[in-house]
Amino acid sequence: MPKKTLFILISLLLISPALVPVFSIFTADETRVCGIDNTNYPSTREAEKSGIEVSYNFPCEFPKSEDSLFERTEDFEFTGMLLDFFNDTDKTQLFIRDNFDKQEYLVLSTTSSNKYLPGDQIKISGQINKNTRVIMASTINNLSAKDLIVFDCFLKDIDKVNSTIDCRESDTTHTFNFKDDARLVAGLKNPASLEDLQINDEMRVRIDEFGNIKIGITKKRGNTDFFVNNINILKGVIREINTSENYLILDSDDSLIKLNINPDTLLVQKYFGKLSFSILNIGDDLYIVAKKVNNDFSAITIKNNSIWK
Repeated sequence: MPKKTLFILISLLLISPALVPVFSIFTADETRVCGIDNTNYPSTREAEKSGIEVSYNFPCEFPKSEDSLFERTEDFEFTGMLLDFFNDTDKTQLFIRDNFDKQEYLVLSTTSSNKYLPGDQIKISGQINKNTRVIMASTINNLSAKDLIVFDCFLKDIDKVNSTIDCRESDTTHTFNFKDDARLVAGLKNPASLEDLQINDEMRVRIDEFGNIKIGITKKRGNTDFFVNNINILKGVIREINTSENYLILDSDDSLIKLNINPDTLLVQKYFGKLSFSILNIGDDLYIVAKKVNNDFSAITIKNNSIWK
């Protein structure tokens, strides 16, 4: 072998270990993440070691315009317990806790149903917004109402001797049987008995094919509505920021509301990326998912439509 060729081969063997790190840079998967401080970190672990929360799981991007930006969605399916709900003639809003990871999701649908009761097991298929984690449902399967008939009716008579109730739905009065496996909720009393019901209670009753009550819940008694929806979708503009007590005063539908921020509140930018409370400014335009507590609201999700990069 010529000496020149041998020299080249030996040289390549000697320097090849030094080429490995360089080569790996071009072949390794991207692990960099964008911190909430808009700084790139080598990995989620390195960001957390620096005490920085990850804003999104890819390098920071600083686009010059919003033209090509969007909120990413993907197929999503889960089963969970119904915590709160609202439905009218053309839409349904469900707040469900996932049985697997205990994450709570707001689920929206353009269909209506009168079958829901708090505590129901619901299976959801749909599209999840990866930014806000709000789900638009394509199918909703109420596993707790399977093979049961649902009535919304007014209680007209209670027969404690024969353990039956008469409940009027429109112009028809139905007689339902109360057996040992029936579950009743009367107002704030759970479980309840026939003695806890009152004539003219507005009820939602699930029965089997034989007219036996499986579950009956008082929806309304007099002026007291027990089916109040506490989960709200709001839009508002920040008018005041209290950093010491972590709350905002918002102008929402021409009225001022107080919005409390807690450690579990998801605070995100318009298209993707988490924010810190300190980034908010007076005049910012917000999209909010919140739980109403007395006269105030506790934020579940805040999307700041005024911040997109």
